[in-house]
Amino acid sequence: MRILVAEDNGTNRLVLTHRLEQLGHRVDAVSDGREALEAVQYRPYDLIVMDMMMPGMDGLEATRAIRALPAQVAARVPIIGLTAAAMPEDEAACLAAGMT
Repeated sequence: MRILVAEDNGTNRLVLTHRLEQLGHRVDAVSDGREALEAVQYRPYDLIVMDMMMPGMDGLEATRAIRALPAQVAARVPIIGLTAAAMPEDEAACLAAGMT
C-alpha cells in the first residue's frame, strides 16, 4: 500500500515510516496537517496515519479538509488517528472529523 504518515514529532515519524516500510509499504511522511492536505492532492494514498495534535493545522482540521476534497482525490481514503488521548470524547472527535 502507499501510506501517508502525518506526524510532527520527528522520532515518531521516523519509527512509523521505518516500521511500515519493513512491512513492505511505500510511505510518504509529512510534519503537519497542511503538508498532508497538499500531499493527498498530488498522489493517491491507500491509507493515511494522522497525528491528532500538530502545530498549525492539526489532524482533525486536516481530516475535515481532506474529506471536503472531491471524492476522486481523497474523500474515501481511510484515515487512522494517531494520539495518546484515549478518552471516549477523543474517539468521538476523530470520528466526527471523518477519521476511520
